[in-house]
Amino acid sequence: MAKNDARVQKLIGEVVKRKTSIIKTEKATWITNGSFRYFEHSTEGSFNLQTVVDEVTLAKALAFLIDREGAFKEACERLAVKGSFAWLGYSVSDWESDFKTRLAKVRLNSEKKKLATLEKQLESLMSDDLKTDMELAKIEEMLKD
Repeated sequence: MAKNDARVQKLIGEVVKRKTSIIKTEKATWITNGSFRYFEHSTEGSFNLQTVVDEVTLAKALAFLIDREGAFKEACERLAVKGSFAWLGYSVSDWESDFKTRLAKVRLNSEKKKLATLEKQLESLMSDDLKTDMELAKIEEMLKD
Protein backbone atom coordinates (compact mmCIF):
# COMPACT_ATOMS: atom_id res chain seq x y z
CA MET A 1 0.00 0.00 0.00
CA ALA A 2 1.01 3.58 -0.63
CA LYS A 3 2.44 5.84 2.03
CA ASN A 4 -0.79 7.74 2.86
CA ASP A 5 -3.25 4.84 2.56
CA ALA A 6 -3.39 4.24 6.31
CA ARG A 7 -4.32 7.89 6.89
CA VAL A 8 -6.89 7.78 4.11
CA GLN A 9 -8.44 4.61 5.54
CA LYS A 10 -8.63 6.16 9.00
CA LEU A 11 -10.33 9.28 7.61
CA ILE A 12 -12.76 7.22 5.54
CA GLY A 13 -13.66 5.31 8.71
CA GLU A 14 -14.42 8.62 10.45
CA VAL A 15 -16.61 9.78 7.53
CA VAL A 16 -18.55 6.48 7.59
CA LYS A 17 -18.99 6.77 11.36
CA ARG A 18 -20.41 10.29 11.05
CA LYS A 19 -22.71 9.26 8.18
CA THR A 20 -24.06 6.41 10.32
CA SER A 21 -24.67 8.82 13.18
CA ILE A 22 -26.61 11.14 10.86
CA ILE A 23 -28.82 8.32 9.62
CA LYS A 24 -29.74 7.42 13.20
CA THR A 25 -30.80 10.98 14.04
CA GLU A 26 -32.59 11.78 10.77
CA LYS A 27 -36.01 10.56 11.82
CA ALA A 28 -38.01 13.64 12.78
CA THR A 29 -41.00 13.56 15.08
CA TRP A 30 -43.29 16.56 14.59
CA ILE A 31 -45.75 17.85 17.19
CA THR A 32 -47.48 20.56 15.15
CA ASN A 33 -48.98 20.23 11.69
CA GLY A 34 -45.95 22.18 10.38
CA SER A 35 -48.00 25.00 8.85
CA PHE A 36 -47.01 28.24 10.59
CA ARG A 37 -48.84 31.52 9.99
CA TYR A 38 -48.40 34.95 11.51
CA PHE A 39 -52.10 35.68 11.05
CA GLU A 40 -54.62 33.16 12.32
CA HIS A 41 -57.17 33.61 9.55
CA SER A 42 -54.88 34.31 6.60
CA THR A 43 -52.13 32.50 4.73
CA GLU A 44 -50.16 35.73 4.42
CA GLY A 45 -46.78 35.34 6.09
CA SER A 46 -47.11 31.57 6.29
CA PHE A 47 -44.50 28.88 5.77
CA ASN A 48 -44.19 25.13 5.87
CA LEU A 49 -41.94 24.17 8.73
CA GLN A 50 -40.62 21.10 6.92
CA THR A 51 -39.24 23.16 4.03
CA VAL A 52 -37.68 26.16 5.80
CA VAL A 53 -33.91 26.39 5.42
CA ASP A 54 -33.33 29.87 6.85
CA GLU A 55 -32.59 29.66 10.56
CA VAL A 56 -33.51 33.32 11.13
CA THR A 57 -37.04 32.66 9.84
CA LEU A 58 -37.52 30.17 12.68
CA ALA A 59 -36.03 32.54 15.25
CA LYS A 60 -38.40 35.31 14.13
CA ALA A 61 -41.38 32.98 14.36
CA LEU A 62 -40.44 31.93 17.89
CA ALA A 63 -39.92 35.58 18.89
CA PHE A 64 -43.39 36.34 17.53
CA LEU A 65 -44.92 33.52 19.60
CA ILE A 66 -43.09 34.54 22.78
CA ASP A 67 -44.35 38.10 22.33
CA ARG A 68 -47.92 36.95 21.70
CA GLU A 69 -47.86 34.62 24.69
CA GLY A 70 -46.61 37.43 26.95
CA ALA A 71 -49.32 39.79 25.73
CA PHE A 72 -51.95 37.10 26.23
CA LYS A 73 -50.82 36.46 29.82
CA GLU A 74 -50.86 40.17 30.61
CA ALA A 75 -54.36 40.54 29.13
CA CYS A 76 -55.58 37.60 31.21
CA GLU A 77 -54.13 39.16 34.38
CA ARG A 78 -55.68 42.55 33.69
CA LEU A 79 -59.09 41.03 32.98
CA ALA A 80 -58.87 38.39 35.72
CA VAL A 81 -59.40 35.67 33.11
CA LYS A 82 -57.97 32.19 33.27
CA GLY A 83 -56.72 30.81 30.01
CA SER A 84 -53.80 29.20 28.28
CA PHE A 85 -52.17 30.51 25.13
CA ALA A 86 -52.07 28.45 21.96
CA TRP A 87 -51.24 29.48 18.43
CA LEU A 88 -53.08 27.64 15.67
CA GLY A 89 -53.96 24.97 18.22
CA TYR A 90 -50.44 24.38 19.57
CA SER A 91 -48.54 25.70 22.57
CA VAL A 92 -45.41 27.80 22.28
CA SER A 93 -43.37 24.86 23.56
CA ASP A 94 -44.85 22.66 20.80
CA TRP A 95 -43.82 25.17 18.15
CA GLU A 96 -40.41 25.64 19.74
CA SER A 97 -39.85 21.90 19.74
CA ASP A 98 -40.70 21.69 16.04
CA PHE A 99 -38.49 24.69 15.24
CA LYS A 100 -35.60 22.92 16.97
CA THR A 101 -36.38 19.71 15.08
CA ARG A 102 -36.27 21.61 11.79
CA LEU A 103 -33.00 23.33 12.71
CA ALA A 104 -31.47 19.94 13.49
CA LYS A 105 -32.62 18.63 10.08
CA VAL A 106 -31.17 21.65 8.27
CA ARG A 107 -27.86 21.23 10.06
CA LEU A 108 -27.82 17.49 9.35
CA ASN A 109 -28.34 18.15 5.64
CA SER A 110 -25.41 20.55 5.70
CA GLU A 111 -23.27 17.94 7.48
CA LYS A 112 -24.30 15.28 4.93
CA LYS A 113 -23.15 17.48 2.05
CA LYS A 114 -19.86 18.15 3.79
CA LEU A 115 -19.28 14.44 4.39
CA ALA A 116 -20.09 13.57 0.77
CA THR A 117 -17.50 16.11 -0.38
CA LEU A 118 -14.91 14.72 2.05
CA GLU A 119 -15.64 11.18 0.91
CA LYS A 120 -15.04 12.12 -2.74
CA GLN A 121 -11.79 13.86 -1.84
CA LEU A 122 -10.59 10.84 0.13
CA GLU A 123 -11.52 8.44 -2.67
CA SER A 124 -9.43 10.49 -5.08
CA LEU A 125 -6.45 10.18 -2.72
CA MET A 126 -6.60 6.37 -2.46
CA SER A 127 -3.94 4.29 -4.13
CA ASP A 128 -5.03 1.60 -6.57
CA ASP A 129 -4.02 -1.06 -4.02
CA LEU A 130 -6.24 0.46 -1.35
CA LYS A 131 -9.15 0.77 -3.78
CA THR A 132 -8.75 -2.90 -4.68
CA ASP A 133 -8.54 -3.92 -1.01
CA MET A 134 -11.68 -1.98 -0.16
CA GLU A 135 -13.64 -3.42 -3.10
CA LEU A 136 -12.56 -6.93 -2.14
CA ALA A 137 -13.67 -6.29 1.45
CA LYS A 138 -17.09 -5.16 0.17
CA ILE A 139 -17.42 -8.28 -1.97
CA GLU A 140 -16.44 -10.51 0.94
CA GLU A 141 -19.03 -8.81 3.16
CA MET A 142 -21.74 -9.26 0.51
CA LEU A 143 -20.91 -12.96 0.18
CA LYS A 144 -21.31 -13.48 3.94
CA ASP A 145 -25.03 -12.71 3.76
